Amino acid sequence: MISKNGWDYFEVSWNFEKHPLLKFPSNTIESSFRQWKEFTKTQFNQLKENEEELNRIFIDIYGLQNEITPDVKDEDVTVREADLERDRKNFILYAVGCMLGHYSLDEEGLVYAGGSFDSDHYHTFQSDENNILPILPGSYFEEDIVTRFVKYVEVTYGEDTLEGNLQFLADAIGRRKNVRPREAIRRYFLTLSQFYEDHTKTYKRTPIY
Repeated sequence: MISKNGWDYFEVSWNFEKHPLLKFPSNTIESSFRQWKEFTKTQFNQLKENEEELNRIFIDIYGLQNEITPDVKDEDVTVREADLERDRKNFILYAVGCMLGHYSLDEEGLVYAGGSFDSDHYHTFQSDENNILPILPGSYFEEDIVTRFVKYVEVTYGEDTLEGNLQFLADAIGRRKNVRPREAIRRYFLTLSQFYEDHTKTYKRTPIY
């Protein structure tokens, strides 16, 4: 069950509900990540302990005490722990999914994957009904992808901590020291080898946005 639940925290699972950071409410993304990290560490240790206990049981049953040990290597534990860079990037990808109506902050799981679009599923954060998010070097459109992303972060974590949250996310995508978070995020979306590459990795080389 621990392994299954761990798998369900990622979008590639049929039972995915929402990004794991959103399961740990806070006013900063960093705080949510710390809670997520502690949770996954506990799950990891519990699963490792369970697997080693099962090994001890089978060793005792078959009298293999002199042949093998019950120890399980960390890399063989079948549940993933939190990863700062991966989870921040996935948060950005999930936000794009919410912008396009794929997911909603008001419902769990997949909300829209084609067919008739129903705006009633989106109240906390409105998705783009036309499924068009301009990605340009400058802020030429009021509703371009960066503006929408900033709004998404503000809605999910609050206005008071917005700038700190944007910086926390921008640092995950290689923000340079003198580059503002919004500009770093814009460059991330514009650069084919960054946003698009991360997107296709998440979906097994099959982009869906």
